[in-house]
Amino acid sequence: MVKAGIALKQWAIAAVAMVFLWVSPGVRAQSNEDCMVCHSDNTLVREYEGGRKVSMFVDESALGSSVHAPLGCVDCHQDLAGVADFPHAEEVADVGCGTCHEDLRELHERSVHGIALKKGETEAARCRDCHGTHYILPKSDPRSSVFHLKQPATCGACHGDSGFLQRHPGMPRAAQSYAESIHGKAVLKYGMNIAAVCSDCHGAHDIHARDDADGPLTRPHVAAVCGKCHPSALGSYRSGIHGVVSTEGKTEPAVCTDCHGEHTIRAPTDPSSSVYVTRIVETCSTCHADKEIVGKFGVSVQRVETYRESFHGLGTKYGSTVVANCVSCHQYHDIKPASDPSSSIHPQNLQDTCGQPRCHMGATERFAKSDVHSSITKPDDWVLQLVRAVYILIIGGTLGGMIIHNAIDYAGRRRHKRNTHADA
Repeated sequence: MVKAGIALKQWAIAAVAMVFLWVSPGVRAQSNEDCMVCHSDNTLVREYEGGRKVSMFVDESALGSSVHAPLGCVDCHQDLAGVADFPHAEEVADVGCGTCHEDLRELHERSVHGIALKKGETEAARCRDCHGTHYILPKSDPRSSVFHLKQPATCGACHGDSGFLQRHPGMPRAAQSYAESIHGKAVLKYGMNIAAVCSDCHGAHDIHARDDADGPLTRPHVAAVCGKCHPSALGSYRSGIHGVVSTEGKTEPAVCTDCHGEHTIRAPTDPSSSVYVTRIVETCSTCHADKEIVGKFGVSVQRVETYRESFHGLGTKYGSTVVANCVSCHQYHDIKPASDPSSSIHPQNLQDTCGQPRCHMGATERFAKSDVHSSITKPDDWVLQLVRAVYILIIGGTLGGMIIHNAIDYAGRRRHKRNTHADA
């Protein structure tokens, strides 16, 4: 009987202990159902100083379709684990996404956003600013805020906000420029999910400043970034003189963004594009008219000036869209020096270059040897000087004669009108 009494007593103590453990706030983690007692109320709000109100409502059905559906609330809100006194304190700790996503947290901390946060920039993007909070969806889901076609809007929430840009005056107006570019129109207007969006060029979590040596958009890396979508152009560029010299560690040779722009990239057929036919010379001249840049590579800065003085250059100056410009002869991505046998301006290839269907079909070998960059102002070339003088006389005489003729005609009409009124 004594043993039976002891056994009964031990069972009772165990039962009491189990009940105590169940109700003890220090050891029991509340379920999602406990949280939803309050947070299922769509009128639940928290009011901050200044009158700003934030909804505390959580849509349980939407939460159930998120990537975090298998998790409990306190898996993310870990400071609330074991809380038994409800409602809990209003001030709760920020959710530490890096607890589970440590690799992405490290990337973000090294990014321009993470560095800004460490410096106290409260507007710098955190995980929730891009991915959301309770309703995070995989990036492959069209409803996700980081889905390919939705990235411009997500990034534009900051980078397209006028107030944000005013508070950060050195930041480019990337969202607006992108929307007007060929990439932006393809994504925003036509829904093309193969066109470049922000993360294709800048990265996702590891976004770096343009002048950061570790970033993907420093000059040595630009071609590779663009080449992810444009492999054919990348191959041509790397075989050309600009690409070859760039691989030697020099920063002066042109990269994609020097000619095409960055966020403002437009189609070559767009008159506002920096590579439109009437703007090619201006774009190439950015470097080739710079004595400091071309002087390092033994290229004459006079090549731009002599082109502008040529028949082709004058045609370009006055808006001709058919006259030859830089790329007509030198090509564009695979530009090569005249000494290269595969160059379009190598002596053995000049006849084909000049004889292109859109230029001088049937051009002879002798014709192709003409000096394209010949200056009309060289004092030692009397033939060119004579032709120039004759052209000036003809043009000046024609325009002058028209002006004199119109002036005489106008004076005669005025005189006739006065005489008519006098007779009346």
